[in-house]
Amino acid sequence: MTILCRDNYLGNILTIDNLNPAAYTFTYTVTATAPCTTNGTSQVTITINDTAAATIVNATPKFCLVDGPTVADLAPFISGTSITWYAGQDDTTPLNATDSLEDGEDYFAVQNDTATGCESAVRVSLTVTVGDAPTPTLIDTDQELCINDAPIINDLTLNVTEFDAASNNVVSV
Repeated sequence: MTILCRDNYLGNILTIDNLNPAAYTFTYTVTATAPCTTNGTSQVTITINDTAAATIVNATPKFCLVDGPTVADLAPFISGTSITWYAGQDDTTPLNATDSLEDGEDYFAVQNDTATGCESAVRVSLTVTVGDAPTPTLIDTDQELCINDAPIINDLTLNVTEFDAASNNVVSV
């Protein structure tokens, strides 16, 4: 953390580096020069706030392309309040909730403290998978089934992989 104090009249700058979140008290002394004759001393308290980082629930969320996943869909995969998403670790422009998610991309979240206006210094990241399941195909396009055998859909010879939407587990067909 760096604090810069600028004297607008003389161009003097006070730089204080490497401060941790806490309250600090500094003494600010003004020495008068002509035509002023009174010197003054004042104490200034500076409070450096840090908001706790958001907690990752699942660092590798998976989505289906057909569902058109957006940044808003990342909410269940992180725990925190007032979350802001960024495309990069050092980006300063937040993503919109309606921005589309891209396969293999990292998304970075910060938690905001609405009381202080501070965002967490630590950004946590998720790596998104957006899958596009192939169109199912019939292995045998000329299948014959007898009505007397009471055929069901599982009697067809298909090349299909199905997924359980809740857990993204492969379901046997």
